[in-house]
Amino acid sequence: ELLAVDEQSLARLDVELAALADVPLRRQRIEEAARRLPDEQQRAEGLTSRLETRERQLREILREQEQLSERLVDRDRLQDRHDELAAAVGLARQALLLQRDQRVRLEDTVARQRRQAEELRALREQLKQAGRDRTVAEHLAAAYGRDGIPALIIENAVPEIEKEANRLLQLLSGDRMQLAIRLQKPLQSGGERETLEIEISDELGTRSYENYSGGEAFRVNFALRLALSQLLAKRVQARLRTLIIDEGFGTQDDEGIDQLVEALHLVRDDFDLILVVTHLVALKDRFPSRVEIYKDPSSGSNFTLFGPAG
Repeated sequence: ELLAVDEQSLARLDVELAALADVPLRRQRIEEAARRLPDEQQRAEGLTSRLETRERQLREILREQEQLSERLVDRDRLQDRHDELAAAVGLARQALLLQRDQRVRLEDTVARQRRQAEELRALREQLKQAGRDRTVAEHLAAAYGRDGIPALIIENAVPEIEKEANRLLQLLSGDRMQLAIRLQKPLQSGGERETLEIEISDELGTRSYENYSGGEAFRVNFALRLALSQLLAKRVQARLRTLIIDEGFGTQDDEGIDQLVEALHLVRDDFDLILVVTHLVALKDRFPSRVEIYKDPSSGSNFTLFGPAG
């Protein structure tokens, strides 16, 4: 489940990184605008200076126009001069309006470039954080992957499982059988590869699981499952309270039945209840308490409970 959650996190980060795919182009545009910012600011300052000069000139022209109007010594000459000054005033006003408009546009450009610079810094920080998140996600995926923590848990648990399973298997087989759990397998080309194999041996040597009889295979299965259950209970600091065996005795010969019953008596203190389900009549008296289920032609299925005394 941890692995699944970490793969979803990786997928979500990949989507976020894809959304930032145009960051380099946006960054290039913003950096280009940032490089032009000093020139644009300088132009704005120059325009401001020229605007102030124009304003001074306009004031001087207006002052001169007023003086000329008051004196009117030479009407024609003053009229021509007045016309020239009026035209100059009109041009100065047009230039002033144009420069004011240019100044507004330059101020807008400077403000936009400053916002883009802030956006670039934010994008860079997002990119750094996404990289850090991806690195953490990759480390978590590796830690909880096949060769990570699960493999380490299995490697540490196998000796305990093997020890307990062999203890039970020796009880069930009269010290004839034992097993070994292999996590590494030699390769013909050299080296080893990971595996999970169970080697079973008896007085005839080591054979594959398929070459053992049904009764022997059941003993191996029983020992392994019980050992694994006890390990899991121990890991969660709990106690196995109930053991249920369903029709396991049908594959056993008389000696195997005796050994299995003996093993159950030996481990009965580990459980509050051991429940054996079987059709073998010979086992009826092997346990202190039992429930016999039978069919009645008139009433259907019924049961009778027998206690230790009877």
